[in-house]
Amino acid sequence: DALLNKKQEGSQYLIRSFQTADPRELEDGVAIYSNINNEEIAVGSVNCSGWSWGLERKIGNASILSDYINTKDHWIVLDGQPVEITLSRGSFLNLARRHQVPAPLA
Repeated sequence: DALLNKKQEGSQYLIRSFQTADPRELEDGVAIYSNINNEEIAVGSVNCSGWSWGLERKIGNASILSDYINTKDHWIVLDGQPVEITLSRGSFLNLARRHQVPAPLA
């Protein structure tokens, strides 16, 4: 019942794809920041990432708080330095079972 209620209310996070020219390894869960009212706010986190040989960029999926989905200029912090990322609508991988409630048993 709780999952069905959550589905009706909508998620507080939206999935977005991201890209960055920085080739360094990203850990899942790395915070994504944006500048809101001249304050650095964590607006989401990296779900997964990998190197795209075709794009020659690091790509991945991120969860962004729905309240901050329209903010601009996002970055992550690697080795103490900000690294710009570009968010895009949707995800690089979108499995049909992601939205099934309740989730199917394997």
